[in-house]
Amino acid sequence: MPALSDVPVVPTLPPLLDVLEDVQIEGAEVLPEVQQSLDQISNTLGSVQGASSSMAPTPNKVPDVKTAMDSTSAEITQALDKL
Repeated sequence: MPALSDVPVVPTLPPLLDVLEDVQIEGAEVLPEVQQSLDQISNTLGSVQGASSSMAPTPNKVPDVKTAMDSTSAEITQALDKL
């Protein structure tokens, strides 16, 4: 058997309860900020998702918008020419 003087010394650990209480307190202080960030991410994803679905028909409407702008421009030009 090895001599007791050759046995490594086990380091003493700090009281575990104190460490766990510190971690719990730090977690409680950060939790509202984490929840707020998650809410902001959810809101942003919701708005982006809504924007992408509302943008889908836009390319089909571009010719109509151009036609309406050309028509309005022609009407304004005629009205100004009469003045």
